[in-house]
Amino acid sequence: MIRCQSELFQSSVKLVDGLKMNTKEDLKQMAKILLLSVPTKLRKDEYAEFLAGAVLTCPDMWLSRLTQYELTLLDKLVKAGADTYVETTNSFVMSTLEILSFVAADTYHFEESKVRYMICDELREAVAPYLNNYLTSEKQAIRFMVEQYAYGIINLYGYLSYFDLLSMLIDYLPDSVTRNEITDSLANSALIQRLTFEAVDGYNSTICIQSPFLEDLDGLEERIYARREITNRKKFSKEEVFAAGMMPLVVIPNPCWDELKEYMMKKLRYTE
Repeated sequence: MIRCQSELFQSSVKLVDGLKMNTKEDLKQMAKILLLSVPTKLRKDEYAEFLAGAVLTCPDMWLSRLTQYELTLLDKLVKAGADTYVETTNSFVMSTLEILSFVAADTYHFEESKVRYMICDELREAVAPYLNNYLTSEKQAIRFMVEQYAYGIINLYGYLSYFDLLSMLIDYLPDSVTRNEITDSLANSALIQRLTFEAVDGYNSTICIQSPFLEDLDGLEERIYARREITNRKKFSKEEVFAAGMMPLVVIPNPCWDELKEYMMKKLRYTE
């Protein structure tokens, strides 16, 4: 991720310069997320140069894997033009664009719960012809919907197996999309891919997906094991699941909110 003060970043910077700030392992993970083929035997700087070239010449390969929020942000950055920041609400969770070093984030406004992004000129020019098609595509609209429900489920439960996530999505969306559309949407989501990991238990392994808001996976696993007699997960409504997958901010239901609000208004004299 590229973080800087406003005056320290200009859009004329080259994409490869941002990529070179990452380790080679990070760059390899980027290429995997974007489905871009890069020779692995290259030295780090050569790898970054090859990856930057692939990103700029094949935007149609990776744009279709971004979330609706990320594509909308790119669209705003394209329309904003050179050396211009776009301000958004800070979610305290990095987007794929930030992880890939595709945008520079102005850190000056973090304390105000705001973040400002800028994109380099060559990347802005590369993606500009494609964004409208992806944002208005019916196929992408299906992926956006499935992706938000999937993200909501992951955020509400902390982590779960890929099979359980797929089963829940089929249960939540029986009339909206087909099973194949759900599996294709998950497979073509950069967000879901970077949250996926392999859990190994002895000789067995399970593909799992973890929420970026989950800080203590081991602790959650211990609490689940301590209550292993509970076989059914708490059931959330479609509205709650969809809200919990909202980007950049998520709304996770909490029964204590009303009590906390009442306490703050009565005891601390906070206004509504």
